[in-house]
Amino acid sequence: MVPPARKFCLFDTTKTTFKKTRLYKDSSKPRKKLDNLSNINPRKNNGDGGKMQRPQSGTDVREKSNSRGKPEKLHALKSELHKTQDASKSLEAEYIRSLQQQIYLLELENEHIRQQVNEAKVLQQKLPTELAELRAQLEEEKTLSESLRQELTRREQNVATLMRQQLDLSERVRKTEEEKEALAAQLVQATAEKNALAGENVRQTAQIGDLRLELYKHQMALSTTENQVQSLRAQNPTTLREDATVYRETRGPPKESDSREKHLESQFHRQAEDDRQLNDVQEQFLEGSLFDSPLAHAKVASPKRFYKPK
Repeated sequence: MVPPARKFCLFDTTKTTFKKTRLYKDSSKPRKKLDNLSNINPRKNNGDGGKMQRPQSGTDVREKSNSRGKPEKLHALKSELHKTQDASKSLEAEYIRSLQQQIYLLELENEHIRQQVNEAKVLQQKLPTELAELRAQLEEEKTLSESLRQELTRREQNVATLMRQQLDLSERVRKTEEEKEALAAQLVQATAEKNALAGENVRQTAQIGDLRLELYKHQMALSTTENQVQSLRAQNPTTLREDATVYRETRGPPKESDSREKHLESQFHRQAEDDRQLNDVQEQFLEGSLFDSPLAHAKVASPKRFYKPK
């Protein structure tokens, strides 16, 4: 960075040589030259073509002035000489100030350059360390980038696995919904069947009550028949034949190979079988398996066929 004082420079200071500095240090030489200007005479338009003559001494000038008798010209010459000396002194002072400014600016620039050189040396000394640090940071960044890349790959694999699991769960949910709908339909059907079975249960309960009443009637008839058989056995054969005749008239003619006694025994066995089947039906109904077996439905639906007399 160039110091701010340099903007006051009136010309390029880079081309300035050390000769100007020596002129500034040895400022007596220009003054000697200016002192010699007192011997300079102005140009005269004589026959030498307007060339400048050599400076003459003060004695020769006074002699010529006395000889010629022109004091006005001498006075004018002196005044012009004084003006020339003043102008040369002012130029010399201006030149000296310019040189001083240039020297000051050069010193500032030199100081700035020295500072930059020192800073460059310090930076050059620190450069290997900083370069090593940058390389270490670069290696760390590469390692971190590789680990992040591996982590990204692992996460992508996890995401793919989760997507597959999601698809599987969606399929399972769909199947579960279908099964749920099927179960709901089955539940509706089972509810309807339950209501139908409840009505059938009521109907069969009523049938069981009727069967019990009919069973009681048949038991009473069976006991009456047994009493009659026992009384007939106590009577004579003539009475048995008469009773058989009465029975045939009331019940119809029996088969020729069957007798009255066999008929009564078969009726007794049928009544016992009916009692056993009725007890089985009652047990099944109490155990709750009346409506689970088709045989139970058959036993309950058609029990009256066992009580039809032949």
